[in-house]
Amino acid sequence: MSYLPSAPHHAVTASSAGERVGLGFMTLFGGALCAAGLAGVALVLARAFTASGA
Repeated sequence: MSYLPSAPHHAVTASSAGERVGLGFMTLFGGALCAAGLAGVALVLARAFTASGA
């Protein structure tokens, strides 16, 4: 969804099937990147605590 800050009452959504597919792909890709980042942080923390003997 996008809008003009000067006219927020006039919002525009994806109008074609291709745009919706593209938005869905970007959402899934972003979610996968977020999940990979969180998994990487968890792995680093796990290795840090295991190596220090804590």
